[in-house]
Parts: sequence; C-alpha cells; structure tokens
Amino acid sequence: MIAFDVHLYHSSAGGDQRLAWTIEYLPWPGLGDPERLRLVCDLVVDTVDFDHQGYDRQRWPTWREWEAATRSVPSRQVAVERLRLLGVTAMDDSSTDKERLVELYEARGDADTFARAKRLYEQALARAEAADPAVLLGYGYLLECHGRYSLREAVAQYERAIELNPDADKPHYQLILAYAALGEPERPVERYQQRLAQSPGEVREHRFLANAYLAARNYGETARVIDAGLALAPDDRLLLEIRGQVRAATGDPEGALADWRRAVDPDHNLGPVYLSAFLLERLGRLQEAAGAWRSIVDWCRSHDAPLTAEWPRQELERLRGRLSNGGAR
Repeated sequence: MIAFDVHLYHSSAGGDQRLAWTIEYLPWPGLGDPERLRLVCDLVVDTVDFDHQGYDRQRWPTWREWEAATRSVPSRQVAVERLRLLGVTAMDDSSTDKERLVELYEARGDADTFARAKRLYEQALARAEAADPAVLLGYGYLLECHGRYSLREAVAQYERAIELNPDADKPHYQLILAYAALGEPERPVERYQQRLAQSPGEVREHRFLANAYLAARNYGETARVIDAGLALAPDDRLLLEIRGQVRAATGDPEGALADWRRAVDPDHNLGPVYLSAFLLERLGRLQEAAGAWRSIVDWCRSHDAPLTAEWPRQELERLRGRLSNGGAR
C-alpha cells in the first residue's frame, strides 16, 4: 500500500511555503512479491543518504522535489511519475482530484494548480467523460477562474502603464473594459467621476467617464456626460462615437449610424465603421453591412495592414455567403 500525504513545507525544509507531497510505504500482506516489495521501498524512500546493497540511484533518484527535481515541477507529479514506472497508472484522474484542484485554484490562483487541473480535465474530455455534464461544468469553471485571474493581471498592467505614461489614453480605455469584464464597472466609474470633478473643462475626462458609464450600461448618465463634453467640443469624434453606441442601445439606430458617420477618422479610427457593420447586420441591411466591411478591407489594403484585414475579410465573406443564400445564416 502506498499512501500520499499533503503538507505545507516551510522554506527551511526546501518547500518554499507551498504544498508538497510525501509518500509513505505501509507494509501490506497482499504484496507478497519480495522483489516488487523491495522496488516499492526503493521508490518511496525519502532520504538522500539512503543507501543499501542493490539500491539503484540512477533509476530511482529521490523523488522529493526540492532535492532532486526542478522547482517548476509539482512534487506530486514527480511522485506520480515514479509510481507509473511500477505500472500504477489509474491513480490521479478521479473527479475528486479535478474538483479539489479547481477549488484550490479558485482560492489561490497559482499557475501549477491550473496546469494540473487543466491536464486532468483534458484527459477526461478525451475519453467517455466528454459527455459528462459535470466534467464540462468543472472544466468551464476552471477556465472561467483562469480568465478572472488573467483579467486581474491585465488590470495591474494597465494601472502601471497609466502610472508610467499619464498622457496615454489607450490604457484608460482598456482598464474600463477589463473591469467591466470582471463585473466591476462601478470601479472605473468612481475613478473617472473624481477625475472629471477635478478637471471639468477637460474633454478628455468627459470621454473617460462616458466610456465608464457606457461599460456599466448606464445610458442616461453616459448621455449626460457626452452632452456636457460636446458643449465644450461639438465635433469631438470620440464623444460622437460613444453617443452613437448609446443611441444604438436605446432604440435609435438611424441616430447611431449618423453619429458614427461623423465620428470616423480615416487616418486613426475606424471603430465607428465596425460598429456600423454590426448594427446594419442586426437590422437586416446586409448589403450595407457588407459595404462597411469592404471599406475596412480596402482601408487595410491601402495602409499595408494585412493582419488587421484578416478578420474583416472573413466577415465580408460570411456576409456574402448569407446574401447568396437569401439572407439565411
């Protein structure tokens, strides 16, 4: 019988304050083969000074991660690999293991736990468990947790970028979107409310706060901030683009399309053309939507941007397919 145990080893013991696995050998009457018994004993030995006649150090190096393996390899993985040399294979793929790892990753967010859980779920999905709703739910939630941790990391990077370059606008917009994806749109709203209060004459601050309200789907406050900003700069393209999004979301598609036509900046911002293409397709105006995608592809060609053109070209081909099929999806 081979028993696993989990401990949080202090760094003085080489564990670097992380979970590590120990293996203990328990004599068991059912294991009657003396040679196999000796082999198991060699496998699970946990002292670096262990040495006796017949012990094969090259084949059975000490398994403890902090003494024999690279620190990037979880000690449990090292132990499992040793056991597999004995032909013990069905020992780490149970649903309990996967669920426990998801809980551990949700609580701590460490990359090793995510990698282990992902590997177990991918193995399960390659077998009959691909049709098990519980496995699909667990794997989906693991990926969802990973997405949230990644978004938190993105937020930290945007915050640092803003700190290093306060004059750049892009990190602010990305920060707003990242918080919205996390389900916390109120945080940038509060931030840019304070900034606008400190600089009420700055059109830039109106743009930031309007974007924050838009991400929070507070269309009334978005419109109020836009109106105040347009009073300062009536032709501000970015504020017009946001107003178009408010109008599209509140039942005024023609007003949205009109705003986006004014907001297009042929040299720097085709965002309104993308928005127009999406809205036109939702309205069933497929020829106009295809025309919008075609104009984006043409722009990419004239500006030597082949990678940027790939997705718009795919959308254009998709719409052409719909048109040739009478509009059916």
